[in-house]
Order: sequence, then C-alpha cells, then structure tokens
Amino acid sequence: MNSRSQLVPVVFLLWEKKLSLAAILTLGFVAGLGSSYLVEKTYLAEVVVLPILDNSAAIGASGSQLGSLASLVGIGGEGVSKKDEALARIESRKFIGEFLAEQDLLPELFREDWDTDQQQWVELPAPHLSDGIHRFLRENLRVSESARQGTITVGLEWHDPERASALVNSLVRKLDGDMRTEAIGEAERSLDFLSSLLTKETAVGLRQSIYQLMEAQLERRMLAMVGDGYVLRVIDPALTPLEKDRVWPKRSLMAALGAIAAFATFLLWLSVRGLVAAEKRSKS
Repeated sequence: MNSRSQLVPVVFLLWEKKLSLAAILTLGFVAGLGSSYLVEKTYLAEVVVLPILDNSAAIGASGSQLGSLASLVGIGGEGVSKKDEALARIESRKFIGEFLAEQDLLPELFREDWDTDQQQWVELPAPHLSDGIHRFLRENLRVSESARQGTITVGLEWHDPERASALVNSLVRKLDGDMRTEAIGEAERSLDFLSSLLTKETAVGLRQSIYQLMEAQLERRMLAMVGDGYVLRVIDPALTPLEKDRVWPKRSLMAALGAIAAFATFLLWLSVRGLVAAEKRSKS
C-alpha cells in the first residue's frame, strides 16, 4: 500500500510533464537510431559442413590379433573420433594461430592500432599473436553442431562482408587440408612399419593380418588423396553476407535503448528537481 501511494505522485508528475516526456523519448529514440549508423557494421558468414566418417574403426573388432596390430599402427576408432577431432582442432589455439599468421590477420583484428597508410603499428609493442587468437576465438569465430541433421556450422563475424565469406571458407579448407595431410603422412608411416614387420614374420596368420592392415592403410591414403572433402564435406559454402545478415548494430535495439536511457534520465532529473524543491521548502 505504501509503495502504491509513493507511485501515484510519480505517475501524476509524468502525466503533467507528458509533452516533455514525449519529446525526451523521441530524442532518445532518434539518438539511439542515429548512433547505430555511426557504429561499425559486423556481418556473419557461415559454412555448413557434413563430417565424413570412415570404416577403419571396424578393423579393431575383426579379431584380437588384428585388433592389436591395428592399435599398434594407429588404426581403430578413427571413424568415430574424426568429427570430434575436427571440432576440437578448429577452436584450438595452435590451429587458429596458424590461420591468423597465414592470412596476416593481426592488422585487421587490431585495426584500431594499425596505420593503413604507413602499414605499421601506431604504438609499440605490437599486438602479439596470442592476443589475436584470444580475440578471434572470443569475438569472431562461431561454431555450432546440429545433432538432428548431423551438420556443423562454422561462422565468422567480420566487418567486411566479402572478407568474412572468404575467410570462413579458407578456414574450413585449411582444417580439412591439414587433417588430410596428416592422414596421408600417418598412412605412409604405417605402411613403412608394416612392410618392415612383414619381412620379419613367417607365421601365415600374422602375415595375412599384416596384409589386411596394409590394404586398409592403402585405402586410407587413397581416400585422403582424392575427393573434395576428407573430413568435412561442404554442403553450403559461405556467400557474401547481405545487409540483412548484419549482426551488429541492431538498429531497433539501439533505438529502444536510446529511448530507455532518455526515460531514465528524465526520471532522474525529476527526482533531483523534486529533492531540490523539497529542500528549499524546508529551509523557508
């Protein structure tokens, strides 16, 4: 009851000052909307990929002897973990650091500290690569997984829409290419090891197991060397974002926040004016 009785004078005062309040709200709305045109725009470009699973995990279950050899050369379970490895790698500091260095992105990430005309840093020391990695992971990279569709969406928020699509497409190509190169190298090392093992073994059963593993590694190398995607097949490549794909500024949100800030300021002004008037009355 007490809080309601305190609210009634405020409502009457606002009604009394309704024209001023309307003007203030309009001014705040226009100021918020206008400031949204001054803020640097950020666009979102997205690539949708489908993880590709292989059947090498089945080797580990084909027999204890074969399974032991398979684990020795690093086969088994790969078909299950390849997607998880890709997800972990794309957000790893090592991979992102390599990508930033290859694309020379530090000047773009810290463009407020970069002199474009002089092509040098405004102040020293220059931002370190670890600073760029932290900012890129926190502010630019977006990775999500759809359990229902089995797809992965890799997004990049960037101030230049064309650059955003080019960078996120390059990021996915690098991820797939790095894992492809590593798979080829691992398969070739496994083949060398199995070949040397074959020359030392005379047991027919063990030699047959080695031949099976060599065949699996040859298939693994072949699959890694051909095809458009080794780990990730691009279902929907990133296109240049349109104006509607802008993620910031949200003009309606900034206009609403401007109006709210104006209303809060108006209430504060009324409160201060009421306190000053009350103090003057108490002194008189």
